[in-house]
Amino acid sequence: MMMNFEDIINSAKNRERKRMVMPCIDLYRSSISAPEDQGYSDEKSILKTVMTAAEAGLIEPILIGEERRIKEKLVSLEILEEKTEIIGEKEEIKAVNRAIQMIHDGDADLLMRGMTKTRGFLSAISDKDGLMKNNFLSYVSLFELKDRLMLLTDTYINDFPDLSRKIAIAENSIELAETFGIKKTKIAALSSIEYVNPAIPSTVDAAVLSKMSERGQIDAVVEGPLDIDAASSKIAAKRKGIDAAVPEEANVFLFPDIESAYAFYQFLIFLFGAEMTGTLMGTRSPVILNVGIGTPKSMVLEIALGVLRC
Repeated sequence: MMMNFEDIINSAKNRERKRMVMPCIDLYRSSISAPEDQGYSDEKSILKTVMTAAEAGLIEPILIGEERRIKEKLVSLEILEEKTEIIGEKEEIKAVNRAIQMIHDGDADLLMRGMTKTRGFLSAISDKDGLMKNNFLSYVSLFELKDRLMLLTDTYINDFPDLSRKIAIAENSIELAETFGIKKTKIAALSSIEYVNPAIPSTVDAAVLSKMSERGQIDAVVEGPLDIDAASSKIAAKRKGIDAAVPEEANVFLFPDIESAYAFYQFLIFLFGAEMTGTLMGTRSPVILNVGIGTPKSMVLEIALGVLRC
């Protein structure tokens, strides 16, 4: 079972090298990007990250964009052009659609967003001719605890998911947990309090998810509602009358909405300096979203996750 980020990298290195296609249209546009694309994901760091992953034996990169300008950028970064396949295309949406078509045709194994705009990229992924599986996407963020990997979801895609969407989010997290060798995923269905209160819908949703788990409708051990205190500590849980397997042993924190999930995710990064990575779930082939809040190391980890899921 994979216990940390080093295990993810080493396991991916032991796999056959995968062909990763990335639209590179924004490599020669203004350095000013949309607000959702701000962060460490500038063109220089992305290209360096891709080449780092290639040198580590994880991928064979395929870049789609204007050939001359991509070659100029590779030269400026002292990257040998011979190591990279370049496909000519001048328009962003055409580059994204061509990359998706390469996945469909079996000419590439995984797709990376690169510097294309997040909204347009996800729209292309979600299109009927895109890469969606079961009509539902969610995002899982990962960080390391001392004894295991911790999955947080949904930290990026779904704003205020209803119960049916939370079921799908849970199932996506279970699928990812199985990639790490986790046999029976333990999920903490979070809310602001640890008991059911009809005035707080997330407590009702968490209780339903827990009951569905008991009856085998969800192939995981789900406990909820739990507040962060009860989810993180057996002592705190027992003090609150909860005697269950999930507190202190959860593999997944299932958040009630993106406000709490994304705030918690940023809190770990910016206040505690936690190394984070993540992956988009619900696609037929792995998609590297590089959400723009991580570091070059976290992007390499995201690529490694994609390789493991091929």
